[in-house]
Amino acid sequence: MNDIYLTKNSDGIYDISFSGGDFKKTQGLDTAIINSLNIDQRAEASEVMTPQNRRGNIIDELNNENDFQIGSKLWLLSQKRANQETVSLAESYASECLQWLVDDGIAETVIASGILKNDNIVLSITIKQSDGTTFSKSYNLWSKTTIA
Repeated sequence: MNDIYLTKNSDGIYDISFSGGDFKKTQGLDTAIINSLNIDQRAEASEVMTPQNRRGNIIDELNNENDFQIGSKLWLLSQKRANQETVSLAESYASECLQWLVDDGIAETVIASGILKNDNIVLSITIKQSDGTTFSKSYNLWSKTTIA
């Protein structure tokens, strides 16, 4: 799978990479995973009371698939204490937001496992692709998630 390559700068912001005046490309699922994890999925009323604070993405308003929302709810964890309960929620949110890879036949399985590392949550994503190859990479969700 050929995709546009995203690089993360020192501020933690992803941007499109260029090479020789053209988009730098990558073979693999890295860009799809980065976008799936980092685009904010709209929260339910039970998760965030004030409608204006539920975030979400305008793409969902234009989407004809009513049961599909782009992105993840990982943003809901940004004010949570970094503990095992938050890691479990992160794993669940990551698995949910990457399910489209299985639904679209790109992957056979998606496994998200998290660990606490220096007060950060690191997600390891392992995807068994439909062609039998395996893609595996770790993503640092954010830094300093502990609340004093």
